[in-house]
Amino acid sequence: MLLDRGFLGREFAAEQEERGTQVVIAHGKADRKRLSKTRRRPVAALRNRVETVFAEVTEHLGLARHKAKTFWSLLTRTAATLAAHTLLRLNLLEQPT
Repeated sequence: MLLDRGFLGREFAAEQEERGTQVVIAHGKADRKRLSKTRRRPVAALRNRVETVFAEVTEHLGLARHKAKTFWSLLTRTAATLAAHTLLRLNLLEQPT
């Protein structure tokens, strides 16, 4: 699980460790200055992938402007958008123009 530093609390980390989930914390500015590139690169690559997916889903596929009026409508639109994004990534749908 890739987390920002502000998200991780001791209690949350302990719960994840008990479940057997490995927690990776994104490096802060001070960490990036003192760590070598070989230590920073894997986390930076994962973070870049996450940021790219968020941008594609919210901006390109329009989830940021969902116009849902109820929680269930938002949930339905979110599920449809994530399904469309997955199908686009698998090259099963044509990319919108």
